[in-house]
Amino acid sequence: MHALDFKSSDNEFASGVVTGLTGDTVGTVAVWCRPETRHEGNVFFIGDSAVADEYFQIYVMDTGELRGYYWKSIGGAQWFIDLSAVAYDAGDLLHIVVVQDGVEPVVWVNGIQPLQAVVAGGDKTLWFNGLVTPDVLSVGMARDSSPSRPFGGIIYDVSYWNAALTNAEILEAQDRRPASMIRPASLQRNFRFTEGTGTTVKDWANGHDLTLAADAAAPTWVPGLPWARRGAGGRRQFA
Repeated sequence: MHALDFKSSDNEFASGVVTGLTGDTVGTVAVWCRPETRHEGNVFFIGDSAVADEYFQIYVMDTGELRGYYWKSIGGAQWFIDLSAVAYDAGDLLHIVVVQDGVEPVVWVNGIQPLQAVVAGGDKTLWFNGLVTPDVLSVGMARDSSPSRPFGGIIYDVSYWNAALTNAEILEAQDRRPASMIRPASLQRNFRFTEGTGTTVKDWANGHDLTLAADAAAPTWVPGLPWARRGAGGRRQFA
């Protein structure tokens, strides 16, 4: 197993196409990551690289919170998820899941739903189908016309389903059950970061690979998450 170590100072990221995603009205994004510090860093972005204000993104914040954020050029912030408490500290291993079920989005962190509120300035039911001409999916940095929020730390796994996963399925993912065994017919992106070398990250779901890039050197390959013995309650535990 391998993973990618992103250096925020070099604006490192991995990007690919949005083929097959732009009509989705519901969906689930799941990311395993470990921020090296508290900072504003993007772990998932989909939007238009030529239009600054059309995107959905998930990012960690320098306050120790997390945010799922949906913005449109007309109308501004359509919705964002506001956590009521700190969700992480420097070096914490995080499993971040954002689910949009067509009613309103919700975020999970490490198998629980923190206290949260959906702040809606517009339509909180919107998902990828509401974006105008999205053309890039990016991990590690927002890649609209004004690239921002470079992530600093390790990203181990990114998966996307065009379905709203159930609570039970989210807990399976938290337990490191392979994404390909959770609602496989709905799995549209599955980046396992298994390569350990090179500049391509394979998409095990549909072949829409990511390409590593940066202002300077590309992200660095590092060891991934080890499988661990099950702890109390039968759940796997990781360092």
